[in-house]
Amino acid sequence: MRSAAQESSQQLIQFRLRREWFALPIQAVEKVVPLGPVYGDPQQSGVSLTLYQGQELVVIDVGLRIFNDPPSDRGPEDFESAEGNGKIAEKQQLLLILAKASPQAVPIGLPIDSQPALRRITANQVIPLSETYLSQGNIRCVSSLMIPPPTDTSVEQTEPPVFILDAVTLLAWIK
Repeated sequence: MRSAAQESSQQLIQFRLRREWFALPIQAVEKVVPLGPVYGDPQQSGVSLTLYQGQELVVIDVGLRIFNDPPSDRGPEDFESAEGNGKIAEKQQLLLILAKASPQAVPIGLPIDSQPALRRITANQVIPLSETYLSQGNIRCVSSLMIPPPTDTSVEQTEPPVFILDAVTLLAWIK
């Protein structure tokens, strides 16, 4: 028999974009692969193409969609350390391939800035964002905020919150 905590938990794929942490429900993601060369976006509109396993894959700059501006030059804090030794690793950008809404849908990939992690969260770790933030904030296409569980109640929480993306809103402008 399942406990109430198991009943109300869900799995998310968590990743980093431009110094912020985001997550998508695991059902929205098919797989994560290395990002190869992208083509066909000379105006930097945020929509380009890549080839994956011999097929066209639409690449959407999700950072552009979420933050509503092109990425600025990236500093060392945008790169992950190589095996914890403090050295900056050669960055291998990854592509998060979304699960297709229908068999006829064109596959869509979202470039991400970090190795993704699988997280299981409970309903009490998720809080809705205020209407003020949703309408006036600098981050778009989010539905709620995941608050990491406290590790020690006597110590201030240092792990940042994670914005949970609304996949439907994120991809609504794509026809």
